[in-house]
Amino acid sequence: MIDMIDQHSKAMINTPEGALIGKAIIRSVTEDGVITLEIEDEVVDQMNTSFVLALSNDSFGIISYKAELISFAKESFEYGTYEVICKLTDFIERVQRRENFKIKVSIPVMIHFNNTDMTPVLDEEGNQVEYPAEIKDLSASGVLIATEKELEVGHVINFIFEQAAPPFPIEAKIIRKKKSDGHISEFGCKFVKMTVEKESSIRRYVFRLQLAKAASSEAFHHS
Repeated sequence: MIDMIDQHSKAMINTPEGALIGKAIIRSVTEDGVITLEIEDEVVDQMNTSFVLALSNDSFGIISYKAELISFAKESFEYGTYEVICKLTDFIERVQRRENFKIKVSIPVMIHFNNTDMTPVLDEEGNQVEYPAEIKDLSASGVLIATEKELEVGHVINFIFEQAAPPFPIEAKIIRKKKSDGHISEFGCKFVKMTVEKESSIRRYVFRLQLAKAASSEAFHHS
C-alpha cells in the first residue's frame, strides 16, 4: 500500500479511536514507511506516540495506518509548524475512493419536500409541511432515507444536516423508490445545489465514521 502514497496525498492525524486531531502536509515518504510531515504546533500538542495516519488522494482513496512517532523536535521554516517524522507500523484499511464514500448510518431528520414542479408542499395555514424520516446511508453525493410519508420520484426534499458545525440545509431530489417493511418506504436521493463547502463537510463526516469503524474493528486491535 505504501506505493499509493506520494507528496500529493493529503494527510490527517487521528487518535487511535478515529477522532480527527488535525491535518498535515507530506514532505517525504520512504519505501520502508517513514514519513516526514509538516504539522501545525497545536496539532502536535494533541498527538500521542501512537496515532492513526490517514492518507488520501483522488486515485486511491483513503488508506489508514497505525503510526508511531519518531521525532517532532525540529521546527519547520514556516512559523508555527513542526517537522514530524513517523513510522507506519500496521495497515488498517483502504476505504472507497473519495467521490464514492458512502456509509450506513441511522440519523433522524425532519424533512420538507417540494412537488415535482418545485413548489413547496404547504399545510392549510400556509406553512411548509415537515415529516419525520431516517437517513439510512450517506455519501457526499446523496442519501438513502426511510419514511412513512408517501413520496414519489422527482420530489425534492430538504432537511438540516445537524452533524456539521455549523449545521446547514440540504436539498435532495428523489431518484428511486423502494418499498420496505410495513408502512416504511426507502428513497434514494441525489443532492442538488450543493456547494464545495457542503460536500467537503459531508466527506469529512463520512470519513470520520469510516475511520472510527475501522479503529473499533477486531482486525485493528489485533493486527
